[in-house]
Amino acid sequence: MRSKYRSIVELEIFTAQAKQLRVSIRSLDEALNLLTWAISKNPRAFEEVPGLPNCYVAKTERWVTFGAIVIPPLRVFYRVEDDDSVCLAAIGKI
Repeated sequence: MRSKYRSIVELEIFTAQAKQLRVSIRSLDEALNLLTWAISKNPRAFEEVPGLPNCYVAKTERWVTFGAIVIPPLRVFYRVEDDDSVCLAAIGKI
């Protein structure tokens, strides 16, 4: 039986790019928690990258949480590896 959620794997370049975003750790954590939950639940629901099989892009818009955390507009590129895992490949501000 397939897992309800897929495992998320971060490539080293993704982690390096995330550190260079100049976004507070709290804001980045909040944004990535939301994105990775949605990606792990249904990765094919996002826009597919033309010409790159099994590659998708998920985006956030700028918004402020009830706790006054500013979520920046971000774009995350990822690849669906198989039915159980997704690989986060790149991240950047929109």
